[in-house]
Amino acid sequence: MIKCLKKLINKKEEKKVDVLDRIDEMYNSLTTDEIVICVGNDLIQSGQKLSKKIANLRENLFEACGFILPAVRVVNKTCLQENEYHFQIQGNIAFVGFSLFSEEDAIAEISQNFEMTCIEHISEIFSNRMTERYVESVQRENSYLVWNLSNILPIWDLKTILTDLIKEGKSIKNITYIFEKICEITGKQGDCNYTTDPHKISKKLIKHLSFR
Repeated sequence: MIKCLKKLINKKEEKKVDVLDRIDEMYNSLTTDEIVICVGNDLIQSGQKLSKKIANLRENLFEACGFILPAVRVVNKTCLQENEYHFQIQGNIAFVGFSLFSEEDAIAEISQNFEMTCIEHISEIFSNRMTERYVESVQRENSYLVWNLSNILPIWDLKTILTDLIKEGKSIKNITYIFEKICEITGKQGDCNYTTDPHKISKKLIKHLSFR
């Protein structure tokens, strides 16, 4: 009797483990790397150098735009043609290229095209969660400013404004100042300058930043 009970308990525990494993497998199958650089066999030998170049690019983007590019993975795709490479953003191919140059020039070309592609697809890379992190950083410095802004614009409109700025080459590094200017531009309801259209706010903000 005791042996039978032990067997039943063990079977139940095994089933629980199997269920958890299946859930993990399903979750992993649904998630994808945000940004991936795929290269063929002939380019993968330069993968380490390319990874270093991309790491420098991420630092430069932060210094120039105040934008932290998510982690980038360089992977080998045996199905690619000779000298072919492509960039995947959120699981979708965003750019396809062919490099016919020397190793050094190929790395420079790939990184340059990668930067252009990231800026072009910034709306897909810059998530609502990332926007929330910028909001949280401002809140630690000026909670009233965040409270005031939250009564005017939802998080997705803030994301639109920030990505519009990055596309136009404007830095969001001084994010507190950016938020202050957004509050000024939106103004108060009843004013002739009152607007909550994120693209109109972006245009006014871009114009203002151009004269700084």
